[in-house]
Amino acid sequence: MFPAFRLSSASVVFMSVFAMALSEIEGHLDSTPESFMDYWKRSGHTGKPRTADHISVQNLAGLAPELIEANAFPFRLGKALEGTGTAFALARSERIEDFFLKDSDVFLSKVDSYEPDVDRELLQQFVFLSSQVEVNTVNLAIASGLLARALRLDADTPRIAPATISSTFSFPVRPTPRAVVHEHVHGQVEIDAAFLARRDGYTVLVVLEAKHGRGSEDKETLAKTKLAYPASAICRSPDPPAHIPIVPVYLRSFTEGEQIMFRVVECVWPGLDSLRVTDPEPPAVTSLEIARVGPTLRLELDPSWALSVSGTLRR
Repeated sequence: MFPAFRLSSASVVFMSVFAMALSEIEGHLDSTPESFMDYWKRSGHTGKPRTADHISVQNLAGLAPELIEANAFPFRLGKALEGTGTAFALARSERIEDFFLKDSDVFLSKVDSYEPDVDRELLQQFVFLSSQVEVNTVNLAIASGLLARALRLDADTPRIAPATISSTFSFPVRPTPRAVVHEHVHGQVEIDAAFLARRDGYTVLVVLEAKHGRGSEDKETLAKTKLAYPASAICRSPDPPAHIPIVPVYLRSFTEGEQIMFRVVECVWPGLDSLRVTDPEPPAVTSLEIARVGPTLRLELDPSWALSVSGTLRR
């Protein structure tokens, strides 16, 4: 089912980062959680590693080649219960694509122009916000009404700024349907945007991951953990939003001349509600899938200030 990974006869010092871990789980679906720092040392590597570069994977391009070859993904698991620093565990699936959303698969090629349903002068504030690019594009999408259209939210949905969160959370993690459940312990989770809205008269909680820029084809992917971890963190927070459906959303924006392009895809994570109970049976991260996708929405700015905004929301 899974490709075999063989250790070469080369010295352990010259092995790729995850070669030893892959050899240890040959024939198994996942590894036992371990301190990455301790693993780094026992696998023969020297110096101080940049842990996040190895186990906080954003996209397929950031995944180690040996993991791609073995259809394996590193799951960051917060504070190591034994050892130093952050824990991780590897999990394998039948396809490496199971761990990612691929832009070319989830976004439509069709492009529709979007006319803001507010006075354009009210959007000029974004000209002056030259930092925090991802946050600015999210706020622009909300303030202009573009995100409400993309997600089919009710017309009276508030245009308030979303909450952005960067904190530590604990929650259970099941990498794949057949994998064992691990515990993410007081680990850092960043939520680009979270806000309450109404759809068909009912309240929903949108949890959004935003990316800005149009990279090469292999970089236009998103690790499913970037949506699954924020949703899990909210469900297991001290005061979770009881009975309010959580809607994971992936937004990618990029500029084309005097235009800002927005691609929005709504996801569904079957079993997410189980995380709200005391003794949860969490859904597999790989089971997160696409629920609804619409055309790319093009927001064209007024000629008098379009160049300034395009420069502000740079790639």
